[in-house]
Amino acid sequence: MAHDVMSEVIGQFMRAFALTWHGDATGARRAANAAAEAGAGLLGVFERAIYSAMAVACLADGDAQAAWNAALKAEQGGINPALDGLNMVWMAEAALGFGELAAAERWAYGAASGANASWRAVDLSVRARVNVAKGDAAQGAIDACGSLAGAASSVRICTPLTRSNASPFWPSKQIASAKRAACLGLRTPSETASNWSASRFSMANTKR
Repeated sequence: MAHDVMSEVIGQFMRAFALTWHGDATGARRAANAAAEAGAGLLGVFERAIYSAMAVACLADGDAQAAWNAALKAEQGGINPALDGLNMVWMAEAALGFGELAAAERWAYGAASGANASWRAVDLSVRARVNVAKGDAAQGAIDACGSLAGAASSVRICTPLTRSNASPFWPSKQIASAKRAACLGLRTPSETASNWSASRFSMANTKR
């Protein structure tokens, strides 16, 4: 690993995502920072993935400002259209958490253009909350239903974590949150950063 910088970078930003969804925001931020440090000499190849991972880690830690800053950094790093578009969903998460609805909408719709199956399901769940936050609950409901349909087609919504005390695979919680928001007309960005992040990213200590 020490001589394989590319594998180290990939491993660290994937670790950041995994730790985020298991509720270890501190560890996730540490892994994202390690990915950024290791990837500094790779000419930006993984910059969007690295800073997208950093954005969700910061959001899970209740630091909406840092999440937004990371998302802006991620926006500058797109050099691989086939993959970079998918990472825009995490940038949209950060923007939504910080209350930047215009950016959240732009990134969420951009991510959806290249997504399918489970990726599209997660992206549509973000779009649903963006539209609800804008006051368009009807479109939010459409996106939430599309998210559920995409999740069902990918089967991942029913896949549990192996830990006995863990909640279901994260996208199912994300999608259910979007559906509730669309039905209730919640204004997601008005939530505090800590409550927003806890409701979407803290998994390890949640019992069904």
